[in-house]
Amino acid sequence: MVQCSVLGLRPWLAAVLTVLGLAWPGIARAELVTFNGTGIGETVTINFNGSEKTGFAGQLQMLASDNTQFLAFCGDLLHSMPAAGTSYDVALSSLPDDANVSAIAYLVNKYLNNPAATLGFAASVDAGEAAVQLAIWALEYPTLFSYSGANGPPVSVVDNFINEAVANAGGTVVFRAWTLEGTEGQGILTPGSPAPVVPEPSSILLLGFGLTGLVAYRWRGRAKVLALA
Repeated sequence: MVQCSVLGLRPWLAAVLTVLGLAWPGIARAELVTFNGTGIGETVTINFNGSEKTGFAGQLQMLASDNTQFLAFCGDLLHSMPAAGTSYDVALSSLPDDANVSAIAYLVNKYLNNPAATLGFAASVDAGEAAVQLAIWALEYPTLFSYSGANGPPVSVVDNFINEAVANAGGTVVFRAWTLEGTEGQGILTPGSPAPVVPEPSSILLLGFGLTGLVAYRWRGRAKVLALA
């Protein structure tokens, strides 16, 4: 079983999640997507929130309801994805104006659909896509996630992707975060047009979203973190 969590997105991101009526080619609000299995990547061992987990890191193969195939990276280490062939309702998630989110966006846009580009750092495309996924998790969960390289690409390769992403962070956040509804809210990340950005917390509306997200986080925090595989 593939674990693809962020709170689905990490706690600060989950606090600002909201369903938006925005379209992405092949996916629209209230449509279904199907998890078809894994693509290019490797099995890795990580430590998340004090527990060692082993599972897949790399491309996730998805299918929209109009039979459009697309790829995604995992954006969620708190929930498990069940077997291939499972369908989900999708909701687009808004994003905070945050440096780490911008760095993650850089990795998603540059490497998800261009695994050959990872060969600048990695010895193979499988190791490269796995390293990019690990870099995304490291940026998303900086205090909960660690990786030793015991099973998967070398730590130095992952660090190279992190450093590149941080160096290129900034500007418009261009990628999409999707919440897969009905299965504990897993999150997937895809390229896309400029994502909706949440401004500085200065409105009652945003406060409402934040309180809703915190309640969801406390509730989900009671659940046992599931194994990656």
